[in-house]
Amino acid sequence: MPRLSKDKILIKLEVLEKVALSLKEKSTPKKNLFTLNMLLKYANEELALLEESSLSPTSLKGEKASSYFKKFQDDVIEFETYIKTAKEFAINSSFQRIEDLEKQNKELMIKLVEYESKAQALSKALDDQMEINKQLRKDRDNYHN
Repeated sequence: MPRLSKDKILIKLEVLEKVALSLKEKSTPKKNLFTLNMLLKYANEELALLEESSLSPTSLKGEKASSYFKKFQDDVIEFETYIKTAKEFAINSSFQRIEDLEKQNKELMIKLVEYESKAQALSKALDDQMEINKQLRKDRDNYHN
């Protein structure tokens, strides 16, 4: 790549920063958009709109990357680690939530069985009392007759 003037380098760095920020914002734990390939693609699109020369892949990638663009390699690696951590956190949080819900479900099922058992006992006691009342009415009616 021919030597760039300081102004051209600053324009390219500004575009790279803008595109990097945009890609980071659009990334999710499931889909990381902030990669060197995506950064290069969208930065070159922005540079074309500004009628500036495009960045070559060697400007951003590998050992021969330009020193002022090398920062973006580190940013991509750091962001990949961040996304991986976020994904693991989301998975672990989901598993914990599932475990909590399963525990709550088990406790509710136990309470439900207890309430059903109490309801059956109360229903039997009511039936027994109704039978006693019926027998008492019958005895009373026989006594008065």
